[in-house]
Parts: sequence; C-alpha cells; structure tokens
Amino acid sequence: MPSRKAIDRLLWPLLIIAVILAAAWRFQKLPDASARLNGLPKAGMGFASRELPITQTEREVYGKAQLVKRIYSVHNKLMVAIVIDGSNNRHAVHDPLFCLRGGGWQVERQADYPLSNGMAKLVGLKRGSERSEALYWFSDGTSHWSSPNRYLWEASLRRLSFGHSGDEPVLVVLQPSKQPNMRWDIILNTFTQLQDL
Repeated sequence: MPSRKAIDRLLWPLLIIAVILAAAWRFQKLPDASARLNGLPKAGMGFASRELPITQTEREVYGKAQLVKRIYSVHNKLMVAIVIDGSNNRHAVHDPLFCLRGGGWQVERQADYPLSNGMAKLVGLKRGSERSEALYWFSDGTSHWSSPNRYLWEASLRRLSFGHSGDEPVLVVLQPSKQPNMRWDIILNTFTQLQDL
C-alpha cells in the first residue's frame, strides 16, 4: 500500500493539472452558434415572421445566451419559435418540459417525431380548459435529438475538447399560437430552414 507521502506527491500534480484545465476551460472562448441563429430567415416562400419581445423573466433565465424569439405565420397558421444558443450561458438550455410546466402547462402525452436527421419530441399540453402542443429538439447543425441528457453530454464534451467534438448544440421549441394543433409535417416541409439549425 502506498504511503501517505507518496499519495500526496501524486495528488499535488493532479490538483495543479486540474486547476490549469479548469482555468483553460473557463477562459477559452468557443465558437458559438450565432451564425446559425442569425441565418434563420424571417420570411420565405410560404412563411413570414415578426420578432417577439423578450420578457424580463426570460432575460434573467437566459442571461448571456443568444435567443431568437419570433412568431411565424406558415400557410396562415401561427406558431411561436424559440431557438436558444447556450454557448455563453450553458445553464440557459435545459429540458423544455421545465419551462412548459413553469408556464402552467400539464403534459398529457409525449411522442417521438421524426425529423430529417434525427428525432424531435411532440408534447400534448393542457392548461385549464386550454389545449396546445409543443415540438422541440436539440441540434448541432447536422443531427437532431430530443434528449436533454444527450444535450448535456454533447455540450460538456464540446467544452472538454475545446470545441473539437463538434458545433454547439441549440434548442428549438415550436408551439402553436392560436390553434391547439398544427400539421407539423406541412410546417417543417415549408419552413425547411428550421431543420438546418
């Protein structure tokens, strides 16, 4: 069994390395997803949008995270689109169900929803007598997934590898504005740029 002195000699260099790596990770500026967010069109063939104001509560929650919040009209159906890049505030991107429940919605059902390069989650919602739904996914620009745990893994791996493991994942959340349900297949086939994020 190694002596206490030998263990101390081993632990000190490991502690110094851990402190250096922690400082490097903290101060290393990684490329963000701003180009992808800025590339999301405000209008196109079959759709148009306008910016929605960001509330004080949202400013507090998202902090330095980049955020796109718009209401889109796609074939005369209104939906709210929120896209979040957590590069500058990794705590801003979390499980969308927390925010939906925080908004007073009860989750009635959940189902996987196929996208061009992966899966989204379609969630049925109820608030009093009101019904709605939300469609959400995470994307690194090449693949889509609905698991918040995978997002945490991908974002952490990206920070640990100083950005060499891939692009920053973003969160995309879509929710109807007036009507309770949407034809998401028509929306996504018309507004294909959403899946390019």
